[in-house]
Amino acid sequence: MQIWEDSVGRGGQLVLGIAPDKRGLLPEADVKRLEEMGQALRARYGADRNLVRGRLKSDDSIAAAVDGDRDTFWSAPDGSHHATLELHSSSR
Repeated sequence: MQIWEDSVGRGGQLVLGIAPDKRGLLPEADVKRLEEMGQALRARYGADRNLVRGRLKSDDSIAAAVDGDRDTFWSAPDGSHHATLELHSSSR
C-alpha cells in the first residue's frame, strides 16, 4: 500500500495501466486485483479516507512563511523528497 500512499495519498495519480479487452470488459484477473486493493484500502482506512492524518509534521520555521517579512521564508528540510505547506485561514 506504500505506492498508494506515496501517490494518491499525496494528491497525485496512480496509473494502473488496465485496459478493456476486445469485449470492452476489464480482464477478470485485473478486476480481482482491483477488488483486493479496494478491500485493503477499506481495511486500512475504513470510512475515514484522510490518508495523511498523523503523517503531517510541524516545523518551527513554518511561521516564517507568513510572517510578512520578505527576507524570511520556509523551505523543506534538507534531504526531503516530498514536502507540503498547508495553510488554513479562519473565516471572518
